[in-house]
Amino acid sequence: MAKDKNKLNPYLLFVIATALFSAGLLMRSFPLFVFFGLAPLFAITDHANEDNMWNKIELIGVSIVVSLFAWHVFDFTYATSVILLSIGIMLVFAAFTFARSGLGSRLGLLPLILFWLALEYLMLRFAPTKNVFFLADAVVLKTAWLRWNTSMGYLSASLWILMTNWFLYLGTLKNGIRIPYLVIFLIVISGPIIYSYTLQAEPVSRAEMIALYTTNLSSPASYAANGEWIPRTAAWVSVLILLSAFVKENIRKK
Repeated sequence: MAKDKNKLNPYLLFVIATALFSAGLLMRSFPLFVFFGLAPLFAITDHANEDNMWNKIELIGVSIVVSLFAWHVFDFTYATSVILLSIGIMLVFAAFTFARSGLGSRLGLLPLILFWLALEYLMLRFAPTKNVFFLADAVVLKTAWLRWNTSMGYLSASLWILMTNWFLYLGTLKNGIRIPYLVIFLIVISGPIIYSYTLQAEPVSRAEMIALYTTNLSSPASYAANGEWIPRTAAWVSVLILLSAFVKENIRKK
């Protein structure tokens, strides 16, 4: 029963997530809140029982829809792309729920992060248009924060945002305040920014990423050689996770 009391109200988490993530996407010149806005959605996912998680996915979908409209400054001409991407992200959370039911919770939220990155890689490969929103776009105006992405790729910023939210969740929402995770959160959010200011290189831009995957033209050379290796690797690992979950689920039913 004590564990149940520690669970947070999913509707309160929904409101907090929507407010923070929307604010982060609206404040493009200083998008600090994007490093906080996903943690409550992670809490909805991780605190829900497997039986009722499916009922909470629509909360996540609505939160993402509102936030993406905020990114487009509530221009409803982008409704189609916003709704399609929101459905894709809901499927990411649904896939995570399925994987957790088959493999258990020992991997934590790592599969969710991998699935999100895999979705971005699929969008990059098959629908790289200006209407597509990548999580890394949230910090697109803060090029001074991203000089380290030359060899890691543009979408490494998506991983950065997801990881900071994960450690924030572990440090505040999973089992109360836990100082070690908060320290890691502060290091993960500030470390890349501080390191970036020590570099002189120009970061990989969204335009360079799109050019590489549509015309095979991009710079610098190191990026052209490696491409978006982080989400590409996440996509392959995601396939293995889902296959393992499918196999174990079928073995369990037998």
